Amino acid sequence: MLGYLELLVDEDSSGAYQPFLEPMRRNGARLVRMVDDLLAGAVPVGAAMDLGCEPVDLAAVAETAAVLCVNHLNGRPADISIETVGEQATVQGDFTRLCQATEHLLRNAVLYSPATSPILVRVTTSERPCIEVVDYGRGIPADELPHVTQRFYRGQQARRNAVPGMGLGLAIARGIVEAHGGSLTLTCSPEADGTTACLRLPARRPLTR
Repeated sequence: MLGYLELLVDEDSSGAYQPFLEPMRRNGARLVRMVDDLLAGAVPVGAAMDLGCEPVDLAAVAETAAVLCVNHLNGRPADISIETVGEQATVQGDFTRLCQATEHLLRNAVLYSPATSPILVRVTTSERPCIEVVDYGRGIPADELPHVTQRFYRGQQARRNAVPGMGLGLAIARGIVEAHGGSLTLTCSPEADGTTACLRLPARRPLTR
């Protein structure tokens, strides 16, 4: 379907229909993402995940995820800034999967924040390198925090405001980071609005011959 739409976009004789083609392409891409998320969410809990194993620069992961996130927001503005603290944060893992996990965190941050609210992606080097996604939205109620990474869980704010999604993004992100031997934590400050999602990974281990 998307392939035929791309052909129509490039067809000179379809000029009268051009205003309809972009919404069709956008919604087709959204359906593809929904199917991808459903397939990822259908993997049994604890099942082995097929991962690449190569040196991965977390700053490159953050930058790639930010571009992917903006491309999939259908024109919604997003003020995303990336900050690197310390030396280069390198881990051993699957670049594409880590980009997918970070994109889910970013997408949640954008969807649950005011349209003009800034979002910070902080890459830090420590004993366990991490990517933090910090937003300044309404935050997550304390009673919902233990459940937000469960499959198909949608909090009260998501239901009330009809936020797009199926409640799979955080579950997918958690599955990816745990398959890398890491952890995903979400915290909300009681003094201020906003949420910090921290994707923490083991430091890169030397490759053995």
